[in-house]
Amino acid sequence: MEHQNLISVIIPALNEELGIKKTLLGIPKKELSDQGYDLEILVIDGNSDDRTRYVAEKLGAKVIIERRKGYGPTRGKRLHNSYT
Repeated sequence: MEHQNLISVIIPALNEELGIKKTLLGIPKKELSDQGYDLEILVIDGNSDDRTRYVAEKLGAKVIIERRKGYGPTRGKRLHNSYT
């Protein structure tokens, strides 16, 4: 992937099994691709107890597990894992 045309969509999630599918399917992947952009979708999972990870991976997202609860730790994890 060329980083100059890369869009990173970073989604923090915790027990979002019921909502993550709608969120991921709402990302305009084809439209972005048609405009020349590469896309990476990162789901930063806050150690969910449900099937959030499974659903996100099945829909093509890269899932990164953050074992520390809360949005603070996921912010650092998001930046560290984008562009990889």
